[in-house]
Amino acid sequence: MKLACPKCDEDIQAGDINMSEAVFFCRRCNEIFPINKQVVESEYIPADFELDEVPAGVTVEDGFEGKVITASNRSLGGFVFALVFGGMFTGIPGTIALQGDIFEKEGLFGVLFLIPFFLVGFTALSFALIMLLGKTRVMIGESVCRAFVGVGSIGWKKEFYPSDVTGIYKRVCGHKGGSNGSGGTPMYHIVVERESTGAVKFGMFVSEKKLDYMFYAIKKLLKDQEI
Repeated sequence: MKLACPKCDEDIQAGDINMSEAVFFCRRCNEIFPINKQVVESEYIPADFELDEVPAGVTVEDGFEGKVITASNRSLGGFVFALVFGGMFTGIPGTIALQGDIFEKEGLFGVLFLIPFFLVGFTALSFALIMLLGKTRVMIGESVCRAFVGVGSIGWKKEFYPSDVTGIYKRVCGHKGGSNGSGGTPMYHIVVERESTGAVKFGMFVSEKKLDYMFYAIKKLLKDQEI
């Protein structure tokens, strides 16, 4: 982690940084300054975190290009909810289509009217499959990192470069439960901010304990590479 004094622009030594108190000391100015909240969130790793203490549902392996962290997305509750939700939305246009009247009366407009229902239902059913059989995998290498979310080899993939990473955060990406979604349990994902392009986001299907491990493991591995 690199910090510079906002007053004299002197580089701050690692021994003069106190992450637990979110402050640093500048020897040239003989003053203590606060550390930006986002820097604290991005850099902080619990003192008792151990890379070897892997929780159930997570594996850590040495790959050809670097460390590979894989977390199971399995959530029976989420699977059932997504399955029911997807079945409902695909069932609505299916029921209408079986009646046949909408095509005779509305023609092309009737077909276009049903498409959003199919898309929402298909997306929900895809989520159900990911929450039953899917995995979230992150490879941390010296020159390149890769994030993957999907089933088998089919899914979403994104590369990011260690030298381009400006911060790593755990952010709320939605809620589950509650009357309108916002009143339920918060759902989190990992956000990798990059200097030159948009952020890479992943992990929304991973349970919180596994996501916390993945979050701190990624930061530790990148920190060990002096990124």
